[in-house]
Amino acid sequence: MIEAYRRARKQALREAGKDKAAGRPLMPAALDELMAGHPFAREQALGRMEVPLSLVAGTVTRARQLLFSRRFLPLAGEDSEFAAKWSALMDAQLAEGFRDPIVAYECLQRFYVQEGNKRVSVARYLGAPTIAAEVTRVVPPPGIGLDAELARYEGFLRFYAVAPLYAMDLSYADDYTHLARLLGRDLEEPWPPELVRKLQAALALFTAAVGKRAGAGPGRPACDAFLVYLQLYADDDPLGASAAQMDERVKASLYDLRGAARADEGAFAEGKVELGQGRITRAVAKVAQATDTGQRYLAGALADPAEAVGAAVSDGAHAVAAAAAGAASAVVAAVGKRAPEEQ
Repeated sequence: MIEAYRRARKQALREAGKDKAAGRPLMPAALDELMAGHPFAREQALGRMEVPLSLVAGTVTRARQLLFSRRFLPLAGEDSEFAAKWSALMDAQLAEGFRDPIVAYECLQRFYVQEGNKRVSVARYLGAPTIAAEVTRVVPPPGIGLDAELARYEGFLRFYAVAPLYAMDLSYADDYTHLARLLGRDLEEPWPPELVRKLQAALALFTAAVGKRAGAGPGRPACDAFLVYLQLYADDDPLGASAAQMDERVKASLYDLRGAARADEGAFAEGKVELGQGRITRAVAKVAQATDTGQRYLAGALADPAEAVGAAVSDGAHAVAAAAAGAASAVVAAVGKRAPEEQ
């Protein structure tokens, strides 16, 4: 299906042009660049699972980067062997789906593809939310410029041990403890499978509802905002909302937080901003423990959708890679931003 490849490549070139103009990375991240020659501190085979494409950040080796845009859309010419293979995979996916899982490494809650880059590309083009993968978890050693992200990741691992949900991508380790408390749980005992399913479904509905207004998809800003939502609606069955109810709740949150988009960030984080008289507005003033990243994301989505998209579109995985090269400040600046997708 060469016509689909042509459209995907056109989209990739357009995306690359925007990334270049914005000073963003033009290609997917590479795990070997992230590690900068350092060995992994530990490895663990996780087996086969459905991997969120929003967390597929790049390739294992740098050589594979050159064939894709930052979001894994194809860049090779239409007459190339790569284009022919990509098109054949598109036909196979539409006819019967992919039969084999991709092979990927998971590092710091991001996935790097070892085998199956073109399958990720096709899945990304088709808008699939997940892809089947055989996954090995690898953890970097301390002292190579990734310590801030490692600290956050240890919090995620505690959460994942009791509630295996990769899509819950929060900015700080303590956010996972706060999440557990909001749901009446802890990070010691496994959560009931039904609760994990409800959490996953509610997060998906929330992300979709916010995305309609902010134009941004899954990622760390949306998860931080979801933590705010859980606190605001703690007494109203936050995980039981229907799609319509979730849309109404997000709409109300965005409206009541609109004034915060123009407020001083420090004052907003300290709850000193006068936001109005709405029910959610009053509640937000009391959310001292909720992440201000999520609050600003919600506020910006309504006040300035373009700004919200720009804030969410940059990739956390690339920021981590920059830190490995010595730019530790990039991690601080981008830790709340979403990671690119893969294969």
